[in-house]
Amino acid sequence: MAFEGTMTKEEIKTLQKASDYTDTKPGSQLPSSSNEHGMAIPGQSKSEAEQGTNEFIESKNNAYIESGDLKTFGEGGHAIMDKTSPSHENYQVWNGTNGLKNKVNGILHFVKELNLFRLNDDKVKQAAQDYKSNYDKVQTTRNQRADQQANDRVNNGSGMGGMEQYKEDKIIE
Repeated sequence: MAFEGTMTKEEIKTLQKASDYTDTKPGSQLPSSSNEHGMAIPGQSKSEAEQGTNEFIESKNNAYIESGDLKTFGEGGHAIMDKTSPSHENYQVWNGTNGLKNKVNGILHFVKELNLFRLNDDKVKQAAQDYKSNYDKVQTTRNQRADQQANDRVNNGSGMGGMEQYKEDKIIE
């Protein structure tokens, strides 16, 4: 929803796979990984969980800016989407899936996320807007950095379009 008409189907598929990976990679459902899902680690305050989630998103954004790896960006996007889910909002505590009580809570959590009766379409739309807004911000930074690097290469760091180096080379010849 966030990138329809903006990205190719392949790029969107990459983001979807990255989001799925963030949920299914080894250790992803451990309490220590809660911030990657917009949730709190047991014992963590709401503000600490929010900070941890924002740091996770920012680290993925920065990695994408440097590498252009859309998969990395999609991993951070997972947390952006999860933050708006009724199963996650307000940085609910995630105790993992060990033990019967946590397994049952995990199943209920998953069912709630399915939005079967479309009761949370407003939150889905908000998540899409937040994800797209983050992408636009990060892409702008990425483009500015690429422009600056290209400009630096042309200028050889001189600010003179490379003319100083050209003149030096001619004098040496």
